[in-house]
Amino acid sequence: VWSEVGRGDLSATLSSANYLGSGLSATGTTASTGAGAGAVGRFTPHHFDVVVTPACSIFTYAAQPFSARITAKNGLATPGTTVNYDGTAATTPNFSQAVILSDAPALGLGSFTGTGALAASLFNAGVANTLTPAYSFTAKLTAAQTLVARAIDADSISSAGYVEGSTALRSGRLRLSNAFGSEKSPLALAVQAQYWSGNAWVLNSADNCSVMPAAAVARSGYVDNKGAPTAAWNTTANGIVVAGGNATLTLSAPSPLLTGSVNLALNLGSAAAAADQSCLAVHPASTGAALPWLRSQNGGCSTAWDRDPSARATFGIFSPETRKILHVRRIF
Repeated sequence: VWSEVGRGDLSATLSSANYLGSGLSATGTTASTGAGAGAVGRFTPHHFDVVVTPACSIFTYAAQPFSARITAKNGLATPGTTVNYDGTAATTPNFSQAVILSDAPALGLGSFTGTGALAASLFNAGVANTLTPAYSFTAKLTAAQTLVARAIDADSISSAGYVEGSTALRSGRLRLSNAFGSEKSPLALAVQAQYWSGNAWVLNSADNCSVMPAAAVARSGYVDNKGAPTAAWNTTANGIVVAGGNATLTLSAPSPLLTGSVNLALNLGSAAAAADQSCLAVHPASTGAALPWLRSQNGGCSTAWDRDPSARATFGIFSPETRKILHVRRIF
C-alpha cells in the first residue's frame, strides 16, 4: 500500500546477507536516473473532495463567481490528502494535473464557460483554492437550480461518489424604481434585488451581500421644471447596500434649491471607470459595481439581457392625487 502520488523505485536486499551460507548477499533495484523518473508509478490520487462556498451566503447568482476548494485524496480507509499532488515551485517535478469543474448531474441549462478550468499550478500540497468558477445560464429566464460541482483531472481522477459541494443558483436582476418628492429634502429611490422564480421576477430576500458604491450611480439628463435641459442644479448619490433583497438609493436635495428631474443608471459593469450600459441616451463616466450578473433587459434598446437598470428622480412635484384626498363620499 502506497498513500502518495508520484513515482518511486523499489530496492531489495537479502536480509541475512548470507546467501545459502555462502557469505554473499544479494541486492537489486529498479533505480532510474533523473528527478522523478522512478520506474514504479506514476501513482495518482484515488479521488477528489470538492467543497463549495456560495457567493452570497446561502446562494449564488448565475454567472457570479463562487469559491471552491479541491483536495486530492488517497484511498485509505480514512482518506488522507496526497500532499505530493502539487504544482508549485516547492516540488520538482510537479505531479498535479489540470482539473476541470463541471455540473453533476449536468443541468443542461448553461455552463462554466471556461471558468471551471483549474491549472495544475493551483494545487499546493494537494489542495487548490479558486475564486473564479461561475456557472452561467444560457437563458436569463431560468428558474432556480441546485448546482453540484464535480472535479475531474487529466488522468480522469474524479470526485464522483465522494464529497461534491453544491450551491443554490438563481438568475438575478436589480430593479430601480422612479421617485418624486420635494426639492427641499433628500429623495429616496427603491432598489430591489430579484430572481426569476420560473413564473415571475420576485424579491430575493436572501440577498444580503450586493453592494454598489456611490460612484456607480451615473446621473444625466438634468432638466428644469419646464422640461428644458439645464446645468443649473445637481444632486449627489449615496452608496447602495442590499439587505433582505431591498435597498435605498438616496439623492441629496438639489443644489442650489431648484426643481426638475434627473435620469439615473446603476453601472453594474466592470470595476474600471467606464460608461454604464443602460438604455438612457447619455452615459457619463462612472465606476462599475462589478455586478454584471444583476443586469437584465432594462428597457427596449436591446433584446439582450445585458442592460443596466435606470430610473428618473423628480424634485418639486406633488404626490399623486390619491394621496391628497381629504374626504371621500361614495353613493350607490
